[in-house]
Amino acid sequence: MALGNRSSLHADGLLFLATVAWGITFPLIKNAVAYIDPSTFVTLRFSLGALILLPFLFRSIIRCDLKTLIFGLIIGFLNSGVYFTQAKGMESISASEGAFITGLNVIMVPLLLPFFKMGKPGLKDFACSLVCLIGIFVLTNAGFAKLEVGVYWVFTGAIISALAILVLQQCSAHNKNLDAMAFFQVIGTVMIIAPLTLGSTSYHQAFKLTPLLSIIFCALFATSFALLAQTRYQRLTSPSRAALIFALEPVFATFFSYFINGAEITWRTLAGGGIIMFSILCSELWPKKKIN
Repeated sequence: MALGNRSSLHADGLLFLATVAWGITFPLIKNAVAYIDPSTFVTLRFSLGALILLPFLFRSIIRCDLKTLIFGLIIGFLNSGVYFTQAKGMESISASEGAFITGLNVIMVPLLLPFFKMGKPGLKDFACSLVCLIGIFVLTNAGFAKLEVGVYWVFTGAIISALAILVLQQCSAHNKNLDAMAFFQVIGTVMIIAPLTLGSTSYHQAFKLTPLLSIIFCALFATSFALLAQTRYQRLTSPSRAALIFALEPVFATFFSYFINGAEITWRTLAGGGIIMFSILCSELWPKKKIN
């Protein structure tokens, strides 16, 4: 029992560090896409991430079977949609807004459960979703006619992210070679996004200091470390605790946006973000119905 608790605590700690890394990426992506287009950024980020992982996971990769390869590529396909839409959205909205909207995936997961035959949403799911939508309304200045296109890009990414979480949950339950599956997630993302950069004129801009540092950090910590940690350790903690940890991503994004970019934190940022975080907390802490 003690060993199980220790393993769960270790997993929670690593997922927490992964969430910190993901939070930092939002202001970094915001800075990078001012120099290079989003598809180029994602391609370089994940290509470098694959190179970093390769020597550490080589033995697992050469021992993988076809199922592991397919699972990894499927999740990589979904991840490519998440990271491309995030980077695209960062062209026109703030890092904190992007992070809070991305955090909606925690609410979307239970709503998508029936499609994966993993249960049905209850009253708490619909109530928390409604509260979360109110938070989005406040955060985005309560005027949908004035919404920047980046909001729609990132919101689309949040939906895809929710799908990716559920697919990863199912795939990891039917596959033991998690390291190889994590590697092929990264490769799958490159395979989908790289063709979009054909004819791109922004590759040479990637060697300027600002985008280069963003690419290196995101590849090393938010791609190599974070995706490997999530793939390995999410299964060792409860889904509720994992979701609660991931829900901290927008908090870290807002915090680091202030220190990295000097982003202004307005009352709408605090109020809207607070409402969204409240909906996420309610989703995880709402008392479960007792079965007699």
